Amino acid sequence: ECGDGELDAGEQCDDGNKIENDGCEACKVGKIVASKVVISEIMVHSDNVDDAYGEWIELYNGEPKPVAINGWTIKTGKGGEQDLPASPALILQPGGSLVLGASTDKVFNGGVPVDFAWKKGLKLDNTEDTIEFAHKNLIIDKIHYGKGTPVPKAGKALQLDPQHLSSAFNDLS
Repeated sequence: ECGDGELDAGEQCDDGNKIENDGCEACKVGKIVASKVVISEIMVHSDNVDDAYGEWIELYNGEPKPVAINGWTIKTGKGGEQDLPASPALILQPGGSLVLGASTDKVFNGGVPVDFAWKKGLKLDNTEDTIEFAHKNLIIDKIHYGKGTPVPKAGKALQLDPQHLSSAFNDLS
């Protein structure tokens, strides 16, 4: 059966879901296309907890359908990269958001409801950096903060205006 996670006769792929735009569409290999998934808010310099636990990135889904971000890559200009794992399922619901961060433990991360914790080596620079989400070399969204853009202040998140949640509005550089 399509979507059960097992490759059956006649299926090109079966990733265990029926989510579109994740590379396996209706159990046939599908093309990943740029979407309306955007980086909507970032915390790069926490003032009440150590940055090793308090940094996070929020993604927003402006698509009319769910988007699986499993297999995507997070890259930063100064702090490395991480491929998002096949499980647990990381599904952005239509009009919804997911928070990826340094820690899911609210005691240590400043009380933020983080949906997925990245590996310890991924860091966001406190003053200037680039953050990119990509899937198989297709850049889904990329932002730059710091020089020529709003400079992060300790304890303050940078966010898009909720009336302008698109990749065009977060491209300031």
